[in-house]
Amino acid sequence: MADSYTQYDPHLKQTILQQYKKGVRGHGFQALANKYDIKGGAMAVPYWYNQWDGTESSLTKHSGGDRRVF
Repeated sequence: MADSYTQYDPHLKQTILQQYKKGVRGHGFQALANKYDIKGGAMAVPYWYNQWDGTESSLTKHSGGDRRVF
């Protein structure tokens, strides 16, 4: 079974987030999500922004963790 979600390259995320400008028409989260056809749109881009510290390495996916209940 294939992944049920789309994984984006950290370089693409970095490129998108560098274009974000709060309050500037066409450079907000929704506009950038539409421009790059990001699945999850206006929710995915702010999530990336919150974990971003200005470096591409901060955008790499970390292991998910085990959620089983014992």
